[in-house]
Amino acid sequence: MTLAQLIEDADKRDKDIKKLVEIKDQYDEKLYKVRMEELRKYAQRLSANTAGQRMNSISSLFNFLLEKSDGVIKNPFKGVTVKNTQKALNARLPFSLEDLSAIFSDKIWTSHDYAQIWEYWLPLLLLHTGARVNELCQLEKKDVKQTRKGIWCISVNNEPTDEEEDIWDVVKKKIKTESSQRSFPLHPKLIELGFLDFWGDSNDGLLFDITPYGGRLSKYPGKRINDYILPRVKKRTGVDVKNSRKVFYSFRHTTMNELKQSLVHMEIRAQLAGHSTGTTTGDVYGEEYQAHTLLPVLMLLDFSKELKDVKPWVSNPTIPEYFKELKDTDIEVHRNETRPLLPEIITVDAVIDVEPEDLHNTIFQKSLAAAKDN
Repeated sequence: MTLAQLIEDADKRDKDIKKLVEIKDQYDEKLYKVRMEELRKYAQRLSANTAGQRMNSISSLFNFLLEKSDGVIKNPFKGVTVKNTQKALNARLPFSLEDLSAIFSDKIWTSHDYAQIWEYWLPLLLLHTGARVNELCQLEKKDVKQTRKGIWCISVNNEPTDEEEDIWDVVKKKIKTESSQRSFPLHPKLIELGFLDFWGDSNDGLLFDITPYGGRLSKYPGKRINDYILPRVKKRTGVDVKNSRKVFYSFRHTTMNELKQSLVHMEIRAQLAGHSTGTTTGDVYGEEYQAHTLLPVLMLLDFSKELKDVKPWVSNPTIPEYFKELKDTDIEVHRNETRPLLPEIITVDAVIDVEPEDLHNTIFQKSLAAAKDN
């Protein structure tokens, strides 16, 4: 082969290579567009909160790679946020009183016909505390304790666990934010239904035997309640307790809504929910509201009529003396057909936004004194 032929052959191969590269680039561009369109359609199915959580996870991965490798130049997700165009108040609905009556008429509560113990207790705890699902799922026996004044409380924390099994290698005991670390009194209704007896009979470690699913303790309970129990109630009663905006988390929304409609001060609602107030005055100055202050507030949550068919955990529940004292006082939440009204008799700064000097000689002074004496 002559030199001219070799040069001609090399030019031809070079042209073929360039053509192949061009075809590959076009293919990659088309494939990229197809994949981006698929991602866009997938993202449209996600809520803003879910998309934000997943973006934060990806951003954390890039931050890790930045620390461990020189190959990653920057984190493309740094500072990127997902705008929630849906009004927060309309994201999830609270349950109505009719919904609650239908739910708690299920055999889980009327005859203790449940597959797991948490099916009985988690909805009741959510309704009477306003805590997050995962906060209750990770409760340990040591997280239920008495204050120095004898009031039984639940502590939400990320303290080292007493759990003997290796579950925490899979799911860390954690809190969502610093404001999430808090404690709140046990509602009298939970006491009446035998929660202290259930707690007393439990072993050290987790109160509820829940298998981690998808990296979280709360995922399986949420899935079972949403996909099985609420639809079962809806089918049996005809009451719309399950739709796109009424879900397991609606118990928490119900609690917060009831307290809001009862004119409970936003600072107290924020503390019960584990939220920051977003203000220096609320978050920095002064201590958290104490158990004897929060107890009368939680007593505004009165779902006695809706829970009338609920069978207590034990036939003779253990009732602390101070709860008996509180029940004997003339504290009653008057209600209309849809929700509780603020009783005229309740004029305490823990409930409404008034000055402490205006609070003397109210019925709550008697109830708080009863709690302090114990």
